[in-house]
Amino acid sequence: MKQKLIFILALCVGFVAINEVAVAQKGDYVDFKILYTNDNHGWLEPMPNTGGAAGMYTHWKKNEKYNPSDSKFLVMSGGDLLTGPAISTWYGGESMIEVLNAMGFDLSAVGNHEFDFGPDGLRAKTKTMTFPLLAANINEKATGKLADFVKPYEILEVAGLKVAVIGLATLATVTTTFPKNVKDYDFVPYLDALNKYIGEVESKNPDIIFILAHFGFFDSKDLVPFAKEHKIPIIFNGHYHEKYVYQVDDIYLIQSGCYMQSYVSVPVRFNKTTKEVSISNINIYNNTPIKPDKKIQTIVKKWQDRAEQDLTKPLGYCKEKIKMENPALCRLMARAWLDKFGGDFAYNNIGGVRQDVEAGNIDMRQLIGLMPFDNHIATLELTGKQVLEAFNGPERLYCYGLKKVGNEYKLKNGTTLDESKTYKVVTTDYLISVTPAFKAGKNIEYTDEQYRQPMIELLQKTSQTKPLNDFLD
Repeated sequence: MKQKLIFILALCVGFVAINEVAVAQKGDYVDFKILYTNDNHGWLEPMPNTGGAAGMYTHWKKNEKYNPSDSKFLVMSGGDLLTGPAISTWYGGESMIEVLNAMGFDLSAVGNHEFDFGPDGLRAKTKTMTFPLLAANINEKATGKLADFVKPYEILEVAGLKVAVIGLATLATVTTTFPKNVKDYDFVPYLDALNKYIGEVESKNPDIIFILAHFGFFDSKDLVPFAKEHKIPIIFNGHYHEKYVYQVDDIYLIQSGCYMQSYVSVPVRFNKTTKEVSISNINIYNNTPIKPDKKIQTIVKKWQDRAEQDLTKPLGYCKEKIKMENPALCRLMARAWLDKFGGDFAYNNIGGVRQDVEAGNIDMRQLIGLMPFDNHIATLELTGKQVLEAFNGPERLYCYGLKKVGNEYKLKNGTTLDESKTYKVVTTDYLISVTPAFKAGKNIEYTDEQYRQPMIELLQKTSQTKPLNDFLD
C-alpha cells in the first residue's frame, strides 16, 4: 500500500517562485498525513449524528484527499476494533474487519477487547486482517516470547520514508477482558517493553518513530521522557474513549474519541537534510452525517441485510430511550438475573452496559449491542461485610435489591443489612473473576446460563402498555 512516492508542488505566482518551491519540496521536505481512530468497537453503521464507516471514508476522500493506494497516508487505529453492536459482535467481528480492510487501515494497537473472543479467536482474526496488530508488551508466560498474534513494531514506507511504529497494550487488559482469556500471557510494563525493542528499531534506521498505544493520557505522559530521548514526536492513545490533542514537553499525546464518531488528522513534515520532524495543524474532525462512500456502504449493507435476517425478531418494547449511562439500566439487568436465579440481591457493573436502549421494539440486535460479551450467570454467598466491600469498591458495581437509606443499607424487604449474616448474591462469572470481595465468597456456582438470557425473559414481559421503562427502579 505504501509503495509509490508522490510529490505535490504548491502553485505559486511567477516562474522563479515556482522553481524555488519545487526545489525546496523535492530536496529537503517530505509531507505525509496520518489518519487516526481508536476504540472503533464495531460501529460500522451510521448513527443519528454520525456517518459510520462509509461516512468517515467520504470525509477522508473529500477533506483529506485520501486514497488507500497513495503512499502519502498512514492509517492507524488505537485498538478495541470489534466488540460492540450486534452487526459486529454476533459475527465475531468479521464485518468490521472487512470494513477496516477496505478502508485501507495499515496498523492497529491491540485493545483489551481484542481478547473478548479468546486468544484462539484473536489469532484467527489476525489472519483475515490486511494489517498487523502491534503490542511489544504481550509475552507468553510459558516461553517468555512475544505472543504469536502480534508484532512488537512495524516499519512501513510512507511517502518514501521509513516510518516505525511501536505498539503497546494496556496493562489493564487482565481485568478489562475475561481474565481466563489472558491467563497464559504476561503484560510487560510499558517502559520495559520499549527499552527491549527500541535498539532493534533504531538499528533499522527509520526516519521517524511513533508509539501506538491502547492506554490513555496519564500512562502516555509517563513515557514522554523516553519519547524525547528517542525523538518520538507522537504517542497515540486509546482505551478511554476521549478526544484530545495535548502537547507535553514537545511530545504530542492524541486520542480520537470512539465508535467511529471522529478521527484525527495529523500532517507530518520531514526535513531530509536536518532529519527534523515538524507537526502542526493537528485536528480532530467529527464524522458528521454525509453521503456515504459507495464501496464501504456496499459492505455495510451486506452485513445489515444479514443481521436483519438473523436478529430482528421482536423481544420487547421500550417507550422512551434509556441511556447506557443510566444506573437504573445497569440494575435492571441485575434484576433479570435475580428474578430468575433467586437470592438476596444481584450485582452488575456499569462497564457491562455498552449501548443505549432505543425507543420502539427491542430485538436481538439491540440486546447484543447492550450486552455484547460472552459472560454467564454465577451465584455465590457473601457476608454482609463482603457485600459492603463490593458495594463500595472501585469496580463501579451497581446492586439490585440493596440500597443505601441514610446511613444504613436496606434489602428489598426493608430489613437492614447485617455484616455478620450470609447472603446469596447473583452476578456474572466475569465479575467474580475481577472483584476481590467476590473472589473471597463461598459456595460459588457457575451456571451455563448466558447472561443475556434472563434479560430476554424480562423483555418478553414488556409491551406497549407496559414498556421496559416501567421496570426501571
